Amino acid sequence: MYIVYIIGTILILGLITTCIYLYRRNVQVEEKYVTQLELAQKEAAVSIAACEEEYKQKKQADLTEKEEHYKNIIRDLREKHTAQLIKSTKYIKSLEAFSKNKGEIVIHKTLTTLQTNLIHKNKITADDMIIMGNVFMPYYMNEQLFIRQIDHVVLMKTGIYLIEVKNWSGDILYGIRKDQIHELSFLVDSLSTRVARTEEQTFVFTKTSEGEIKVMSKPHPGKEVQQHAASLKSYLQKLRRDIPVVTPIVYFNGDYNTSVKNYSQNHSLCFSTKDDLSVFFTEQLKQQPIYTTEDLKMFKETLEKASYHFIHS
Repeated sequence: MYIVYIIGTILILGLITTCIYLYRRNVQVEEKYVTQLELAQKEAAVSIAACEEEYKQKKQADLTEKEEHYKNIIRDLREKHTAQLIKSTKYIKSLEAFSKNKGEIVIHKTLTTLQTNLIHKNKITADDMIIMGNVFMPYYMNEQLFIRQIDHVVLMKTGIYLIEVKNWSGDILYGIRKDQIHELSFLVDSLSTRVARTEEQTFVFTKTSEGEIKVMSKPHPGKEVQQHAASLKSYLQKLRRDIPVVTPIVYFNGDYNTSVKNYSQNHSLCFSTKDDLSVFFTEQLKQQPIYTTEDLKMFKETLEKASYHFIHS
């Protein structure tokens, strides 16, 4: 009996010990699980926080990149606008510096206003009417190099137009000849050197404040503008040989009392009002085009290079 008691006691103690061991092991496993769970939760929280921070940084970086991109666009546009403004200002100043009179500035503004109006009416694009003022063109005479200063050149698909500006006021007899005024031909002889009966002259009649009439003999601008047109045609024919004509135009930029009577037979046009000049170019748009946009750009670049070399030489 005693042995059985001892064995039973040992078994009970072993069972109790096993239960205690299993309980402690279970507690340790549970504590480990809780610890791992807490660790996992902490790691997840850290990971979520890191993802949120990374997202915020990426979003901020994207916003910064886009902001920088648009800032660059705005800066480029501003620089381009400023450059165009400076270019326009320099262009006007160069006109004022080299012009013989302010009439050339007035004509430039008239032509650019006309161009703007035609663009707004969808009759032309900006490349269909190129306006160039104060053009310097080289030419040779007797194997010597000379420079012609042309007040304005207008390049259009319908033709090339050269404008000579005269700041004259009064009643102007343009291109008159002795054989046109017959018995009054002595006026030509008295006002200028003796000329042939078929040679064209230009006279300006003005009235003084005392009511006196003054008559002035002027160098005939028709001859000058014809020479300029011929030289310009010859110069541009180096680029394109089939240039039919350069149309010469004389513009008298006088006051509102200025009137012009055109007696000329040398095919040079003359105008004395901005409206007449605008109507002329508007009507030219109805003509058949003879040049392309690429032709006009080529002419423009060539004349700009010639003027640039002269101004900076």
